[in-house]
Amino acid sequence: MLGSQQLTDAQQFEQSQKAWLTYRDTHCKLAGSYVGSQMYSYCPMQLNILRVTELRELAGELDTK
Repeated sequence: MLGSQQLTDAQQFEQSQKAWLTYRDTHCKLAGSYVGSQMYSYCPMQLNILRVTELRELAGELDTK
């Protein structure tokens, strides 16, 4: 579990999460401008769902078989 790891791991995770949020917001803004206004809410929702799955895998909560 991340909370039980070294401080540098937690700091790297925080940095990567902030970068991911920037990516999500920029990506969805671009998608919204090309696809239409429905993407402004749909896109972040979809990316958030995928990110939760990634984070659960990272935390060892999902069986990746």
